[in-house]
Amino acid sequence: MYVLPHDSAAIEQFMGPVLEQLAALEAADAAGKGPRAVVVTPDAESAVAIARWVASQSGDMGGDAPRAIAATGAARSARLLAAHPAPLVVGPSDQLLELVRRAVLKLDGVHAVVIAWADVLVDAGAVPSLEALMGEMPKESARTVVAARTTPEVEALVEQYARRPRRVGSTGDDSVEPLAVRYLITNAATRSTALRSLLDALDPPGAAIYVRSDDSERDVRDTLRALGYTGEDIVRIVREATPSAALVILFDVPSTRAELSALAASAPNQVVALVQPKQLPSLVALAGKERLSPFSLDASLAAARASDQRTRDELRSVLALGLPARELLTIEPLLGDFDAASLAAAALHLLEAERARRAPNATTSVPNAVAAAPADPGARAPRRAPSGGAVRVFVNVGERDGVSPRDLVGAIANEAGIAGSRIGRVEIRENHALVELDAADAERAVAALSGVNIRGRRVSARIDRDRPPRERGGRDDRVGHARGKFPRRPGTRDRGPSRRRDE
Repeated sequence: MYVLPHDSAAIEQFMGPVLEQLAALEAADAAGKGPRAVVVTPDAESAVAIARWVASQSGDMGGDAPRAIAATGAARSARLLAAHPAPLVVGPSDQLLELVRRAVLKLDGVHAVVIAWADVLVDAGAVPSLEALMGEMPKESARTVVAARTTPEVEALVEQYARRPRRVGSTGDDSVEPLAVRYLITNAATRSTALRSLLDALDPPGAAIYVRSDDSERDVRDTLRALGYTGEDIVRIVREATPSAALVILFDVPSTRAELSALAASAPNQVVALVQPKQLPSLVALAGKERLSPFSLDASLAAARASDQRTRDELRSVLALGLPARELLTIEPLLGDFDAASLAAAALHLLEAERARRAPNATTSVPNAVAAAPADPGARAPRRAPSGGAVRVFVNVGERDGVSPRDLVGAIANEAGIAGSRIGRVEIRENHALVELDAADAERAVAALSGVNIRGRRVSARIDRDRPPRERGGRDDRVGHARGKFPRRPGTRDRGPSRRRDE
């Protein structure tokens, strides 16, 4: 049994002996079929991390490292196992059990079983599927249990599947006092970004960054190099206690409290750990719950995170009303060239750009995305009237082109950089549209719109010279051609009421 933090740095310690055993079996019986080892994980991410580590050992073992299949999806894994049986299969217990039920994962030849990490499996409620899977394992197979912390439930699993095992590692040490440690929640993919944010926020005169694996050291070294650190005079990468440091950053979680205590001795009260949520229980066991506290980055970074969360909340509120059908039709032609995530990111970029342009002129705040961009295409959002003399811009797209007021407002805002709050009434006629703008904005809008595509049609725009600039405020501001208040252009006929967006 291994007591190790739940991270990739621990994989080598418990998988190294298993890999050596597999290599020996492969050499003795290269024609053998079916897996020789099975690793049960609590989630797909852990399975992929272990399979990736096994693949990385091919160079160290002269290309003879056994092949591993990460069973993160039953259908895909079944196809792979049927076509190319692998000596090592790793995956969540429910996925492995499904492969057994499909009769594509044969367990008769399994020599080694690893349960990693047992405590997370218990927390995830995966014990029933684990028990069903273990019931299919050969009784004589070697058993290894890995846990980040020992609990009564974990001890029960150890007693059931690895009776009286040899124990390696221990998170607790009653002879060592609990330590003051702050932590910053991150994930495996963003640890390097969190490290950069931490160094930016604290700007330490000196720091030691603790790692436990070659991969972690490589990630940290690349991050430091990108930030401009040279040598190790200011920020050092360490794998054990360092004589002195203004700050100790735990890029990986130490294995024992004694290790953590030795690292913290060089920087009392200045230890910050970058931890994934699943690693937090390990850190609690190491540092002591009473001395552990969350770390907050500076106010600007916290505000940025809060702004991002508000944007996500706004997007959820829009989607909660149902899929915006018109917008889906707009992006459909792009789906052949871009994936959905890229299109969403581009749309979000336009939204943020529009908000940035609108901010200096906005007089009221929009409480959520439903108000800012109504799910109903016919809904009208309130707009501020142009503040000075208003002119109309003629645009050669209209109802027959499927153009809506929102299309024109968006095009003017995005292409000309004119905030939506500065755009007045938009009238959509059959063959053209008229947009009311401040005289100061009109020429810019004409130049920006001419040549762009709206609804697949190339746009030309010009100032509507049939009507001179006027001051807004009279009753005729809200009356269209249908009421005869605006002089018609020569050669045109009245086509009846128009679609328009009131300010």
